[in-house]
Amino acid sequence: MKAQILKSFGGPESFELCEVPKPVPQAGQVLVRVHATSINPLDFKVRRGDYADLVPLPSITGHDVSGVVEAVGPAVTSFVPGDEVWYTPQIFDGPGSYAEYHVAAGSPMPCWRPQTTASGVRSRSQSCPRPTTSQNRIHEGIAMTIFRSNTAPIITAVLLLAGVGNVAAAEPSTAASASYVTTSDGVQLYYKDWGPKDGQVVTFSHGWPLNADSWESQMQFLADNGYRVIAHDRRGHGRSSQPWEGNDMDHYADDLASVINALDLKDVTLVGFSTGGGEITRYIGRHGTDRVKKAALISAVPPMMLKTEDYPGGQPIEVFDGLRKASLENRSQLYRDIASGPFFGFNREGATPSQGLIDAFWVQGMQAGHKNTYDSIAAFSATDFRADLAKFDVPTLIVHGDDDQIVPIDASALAVARIVKDAKLVVYPGAPHGLADTHKDRLNKDLLSFLQQE
Repeated sequence: MKAQILKSFGGPESFELCEVPKPVPQAGQVLVRVHATSINPLDFKVRRGDYADLVPLPSITGHDVSGVVEAVGPAVTSFVPGDEVWYTPQIFDGPGSYAEYHVAAGSPMPCWRPQTTASGVRSRSQSCPRPTTSQNRIHEGIAMTIFRSNTAPIITAVLLLAGVGNVAAAEPSTAASASYVTTSDGVQLYYKDWGPKDGQVVTFSHGWPLNADSWESQMQFLADNGYRVIAHDRRGHGRSSQPWEGNDMDHYADDLASVINALDLKDVTLVGFSTGGGEITRYIGRHGTDRVKKAALISAVPPMMLKTEDYPGGQPIEVFDGLRKASLENRSQLYRDIASGPFFGFNREGATPSQGLIDAFWVQGMQAGHKNTYDSIAAFSATDFRADLAKFDVPTLIVHGDDDQIVPIDASALAVARIVKDAKLVVYPGAPHGLADTHKDRLNKDLLSFLQQE
């Protein structure tokens, strides 16, 4: 089991794992099962050695903690098991503020969430909110334990509640690592982070119904050329959570922002394929370009795929209704049909189908959630990106095949080139939608050239 902090300060942090005994509340104490907590980021950085001139606080400090009272010690009258609490712990030394269980004073303090009314009658109807701090928030289901080490100033351990009884040492950090970022609405986003950590950053946003693995050729090529390359699985896809709600372009863009902010990425080149092109376009529309250096749209869906009164060049709604119908009837077969047909251009006369590419598409599609991919059809087809494109103010590369049967070039790349000022349009003659695989060598070189341009 590899432990990583959910939201780090300056990059993913790997920690050693440990297991500690469940505390027993003594007289005047309560035992709280922690649901969520937060960490002091400055103290974390000091202990990590980022600030040699600062002295660490006496022990690990926590901010808000929320949880449920599981047991009470003798002489405790203010709380009973089952009470929801929300409080600010004092400074602790040793296991405490980030543990699965926390022993705290069993008497009300100003910072405890009230559990009695003014008349002294107990009130258990008031629910306990999770901490709202913007610092390192640990979502419900994750437990952390802080302990001292004789060999290092601080070692942080993370215990996943589902695996507390089977804890192993963390793997060492490597150049190619994988981890998760948790969004504000509790969705866990898997991401991979390859290449030198001091390299120029390139993020990759994948297409439907794929995941970050679809970018592996470009990521390995650019990482080998000194770039730090990061790709996440969109919510509902790959190894990320499969939420019932939020499968829309606004959430996709905000999720990308969560990854960028969690890793504190700057001067980023955003690369998006197909639906991912819509994701990075909406990201710029919603979050601006303060952290963005360049953008690249590859076989991308903007400005809009759906035909409307004010966008007559799009495709009729029947096309996307057909996708939805096929997804409900047999999405496994749908993915095989798309991959063996128009996606890679294998339905064209003289084409030589690659079973490997077909299988890879199908596997990635079936890893995604059924509801998530169904909802995503509306997200990539009916979202109007024209206002977002108008906000582009960074160098932009547009790459598209002129035989794209999924996102025809006339209503996509050619239209984007007319909206985004000074965008560079590169058309691949005869290339299909899935050109990141069928034309990967050329795309790799074009991306590298674009990145190297001042």
